[in-house]
Amino acid sequence: MTPPTSTPTATAPTEAAESRMLHVVDLTDEELLGIDGPHSEQVAPLPWLGGRSDEDTVLAAEVGLRSLVTHGRATTGEEGLDLPAELAPVLDLRHDAHSIVYADQSTPLTQETRVLYLHPEVVLAEHVNAAGVHRFLVGDLDAALTDLAAWCEPQCHEGDQGHLEGDDLPAELAGLQAVVCLDVVTLVGEDVQTRTLTLYRLADGSVVEGIETPGRLELLPRNGRKLRGRVVATVTGAGAPVAG
Repeated sequence: MTPPTSTPTATAPTEAAESRMLHVVDLTDEELLGIDGPHSEQVAPLPWLGGRSDEDTVLAAEVGLRSLVTHGRATTGEEGLDLPAELAPVLDLRHDAHSIVYADQSTPLTQETRVLYLHPEVVLAEHVNAAGVHRFLVGDLDAALTDLAAWCEPQCHEGDQGHLEGDDLPAELAGLQAVVCLDVVTLVGEDVQTRTLTLYRLADGSVVEGIETPGRLELLPRNGRKLRGRVVATVTGAGAPVAG
């Protein structure tokens, strides 16, 4: 499979924009460790394996490898693990990205994560759910941002009850329904640049961006096009937040 290509520029996606991300494969926590090794460092979280002992993690990686071989997604031989030609180059995109976007969305019931690995001509997206299933997709930057911007609007899912709590939660966020935290790490020469965006769904259902200023948390309304524009601007480094 040849990943789609694009120039590394993007504009704010519209509501009608159709995703052009190509689904490649779904892998579990343990299957990823079966490929990478039980002690490998992962950018994305491993929610199903979180908090388990080293012994359990090693066993999980062995189970994951067995699953991959059984389902024809890998073979083993004298030279080690061999992945299919259409899978190996996609997973390799997790390495040597010039920028990595890491976004968490938390509600009272669950947490999901999305990671984008940005390369000059292609973007790899890794979607992780609470069950530890990692969905890998490839596409151009516009398509990746369309998907990410739509997902970044904090949601109140069916079955969610109560609200998010925290010892350091300011009074402005009382009754908080959901929060999205987005971080961008970009390598510029030998320097590392970081950008962040935090979005909240408040008790009344409104969506705001949180801007920390000395002594207070400023909340700026963010819905629809403005929210999507802020996601794009944060990922691409274009512009600062504007009130209203």
